[in-house]
Amino acid sequence: MDDGGDAAKARSLMKELVEDRKAVAVVAAMSVVETLNSWRKYVEDEKVPVVGGSCGPEWTASPMLFRQCPGSPAQIYGTALVGAKHAKSKKFGGLFCSETESCTFVEKELFGKGGAKRAGLDPRYRARMSVFQADFTAECIQAQNSGVELLMVVADPGTVERVASSCRRQGLTPQYLQIASTIRAGAVGKPGCGRRSLYLLHARLRWQMARSEHADICAVSRLACVNGVSVLHSSDVHFSAMGPKRPGRNRRSPRCDGCARRVR
Repeated sequence: MDDGGDAAKARSLMKELVEDRKAVAVVAAMSVVETLNSWRKYVEDEKVPVVGGSCGPEWTASPMLFRQCPGSPAQIYGTALVGAKHAKSKKFGGLFCSETESCTFVEKELFGKGGAKRAGLDPRYRARMSVFQADFTAECIQAQNSGVELLMVVADPGTVERVASSCRRQGLTPQYLQIASTIRAGAVGKPGCGRRSLYLLHARLRWQMARSEHADICAVSRLACVNGVSVLHSSDVHFSAMGPKRPGRNRRSPRCDGCARRVR
């Protein structure tokens, strides 16, 4: 099931799983904060546990949410390390939604606590914005004037696409350092999103790879071949700040035809 980042559709799909398909638990709910908030109270009222999904701090705020990730600071720092290693430039900027704690938490870890700089990036610019904005011209001009060449947008997929489109109109075409929950398959074909972008698609644990997410990752990979995107299947990003992998751990990314590559 794919909610497309739409909160109303996400709640409707969750109710369908529980009421029509009689689910007693949900595994691998790959939701952004906005969609998670649309169904969180419902699963709490119905006493339906949700096991595994995104990794933000909101997953620790409910007795019915059970995340599979390491601590959020390690995850965020690991993503910054991958950006520092694989991006074409270390001149880093970030736009963070102001509506949720998850967005501001990432900002605090990368800029407030210096995570981006420790990882080897060169922090140039940060700003908060709203997911309800239609245009981001002011933020794009400020990022451009600050010399940003690697940009992270922490928001829902639709907002990421609007930011990229706004920046492209201003002549700013940075690489985008985006994790899986902030992009969707069609993103690489959108104005400003395709050429030179850097997407981190976390495979995480094999049991968590629901068929819909696998298909979405493969779609991104295939579009990447056409649009020149660097797509990284990264099951190890969460662990990159925590030392080497343990022997015998199976964290292989899903196999599909495309131009994706593993993060090493």
